[in-house]
Amino acid sequence: MKPYDPSGAVQGKVIDTRMAEAMTFIGRIGHPCGTDFDAAKFLDAHHDYSWQSPIMQDMDTGPWTQFRIGEHATPLTATPAAAEK
Repeated sequence: MKPYDPSGAVQGKVIDTRMAEAMTFIGRIGHPCGTDFDAAKFLDAHHDYSWQSPIMQDMDTGPWTQFRIGEHATPLTATPAAAEK
């Protein structure tokens, strides 16, 4: 793999024994180092990956977030325009 290959970890998770006992962990979406991925900038610098341009997308890194047992995602609500259809 080349050192600038556009692959690798796209999420990070951290857990220790105390957290495991409490059934919780900390995670983030995006590169664990916190660097956002700019597809256009990458492709400008590495033309040999231009074949991936139709599907390559930017990836912003999210914040480190703690997840606990029993938590559920908040349901998405329909927008007024969508509700009329």
